[in-house]
Amino acid sequence: MFETLGEARRWEAGQSAEAWEQAEKPIVTVFSLVQASLDFAKERFSAKTYSEKSLAAVTLLKFVLPDTNVESINPKSVLDALRHRALASGNAANKDRKNLVAMWNWGIKYLALPREDPFQAVDRFAADKPHVTSLAKKSSGRPMTRPARMIKPSC
Repeated sequence: MFETLGEARRWEAGQSAEAWEQAEKPIVTVFSLVQASLDFAKERFSAKTYSEKSLAAVTLLKFVLPDTNVESINPKSVLDALRHRALASGNAANKDRKNLVAMWNWGIKYLALPREDPFQAVDRFAADKPHVTSLAKKSSGRPMTRPARMIKPSC
């Protein structure tokens, strides 16, 4: 491997325990994380839940390249993906965020991902709440009025 003993010693001196640990640790790509977690979800959850999780994964893959190392995912790229989803609704973005956090937690448990979750670092979006007036108009098409107060006749 080395032509001289001096070359071998120089190479050995340049090695460290950290470098060897990094070399032994497999690189997990975004695609492999998504694929493995969705395979698990398909076995474990209902079709509706699996559909929600896969939709969140598709949203992520629109903004993060599939061959990216998962440790390179940053909150900015997650925010971009979730903002795109929030154009539909804040609830949809929050549901995707929840499913992406669950995917990362699954990766921590089974793929030894770092504990720092880039998905959880992104704040939740404002939920879409129906207006009170629209609920009041729901039954008759007119705003509800408070019933007149009944006064007991005095005897």
